Amino acid sequence: MADEAAISKLIAFDMDGTLLKGLVIYSLGQRFGFTSKIEDITKSSRIAHERSRRIAKLLRGIRISEFIEIVRAIPLTKGVTQTVRHLQAENYIRGNQLQIHPGDRHTDKQVKAGFPSSQ
Repeated sequence: MADEAAISKLIAFDMDGTLLKGLVIYSLGQRFGFTSKIEDITKSSRIAHERSRRIAKLLRGIRISEFIEIVRAIPLTKGVTQTVRHLQAENYIRGNQLQIHPGDRHTDKQVKAGFPSSQ
């Protein structure tokens, strides 16, 4: 049996404010004109999963390529490049690819996005 530690490395980050200097959903809202709807939803709903579900509906019709383009345009926070390089050296990340998993636990869709090489 293979050593589980050698084959089961996982690292997870919140992107908004942790990896990125900005909020992805507001960047999408600005680009596609639904920022005011996001604000209305966040003010009107106290239940987090309900807010997320309602906001997710605003994303219908946005192509993955458009999503990736917007995410790549958001500046990285200080130290992200060094952190990613360290994680690559420790085999948490292979090559220059990160797996981005949607926050919805009910889907197994994955998007591969090249990580920016500099801050």
